[in-house]
Amino acid sequence: MHIFKRVYISPAISKDKRKLIWRLRHHVFMPSVYVIALAKEQDLLEIYHSSLLKQKYYKENPPYVVGIAESHSAAVSMIQEILMDVLKETGGLDIQKYCRAS
Repeated sequence: MHIFKRVYISPAISKDKRKLIWRLRHHVFMPSVYVIALAKEQDLLEIYHSSLLKQKYYKENPPYVVGIAESHSAAVSMIQEILMDVLKETGGLDIQKYCRAS
């Protein structure tokens, strides 16, 4: 799994960033954690429940994680925050370029 250097993490679960990322990488069950990742083909963001990353497909094709949220609604809000940051820094909405360059 690839993690964005400046990964966005919800305040409710940001107590121990390294432990949270370790748990994600080792597929520890976290019932209320959602992951925001870059889409493979398009310049979009996708929301996954963390347990989905246990599937064989995601082990063979690891996502590029840009955000970790404590609920689906928090993930949607975080996507808005990410898009605003991308727009502010690049003047456009090229999420792939923004995340891979940072």
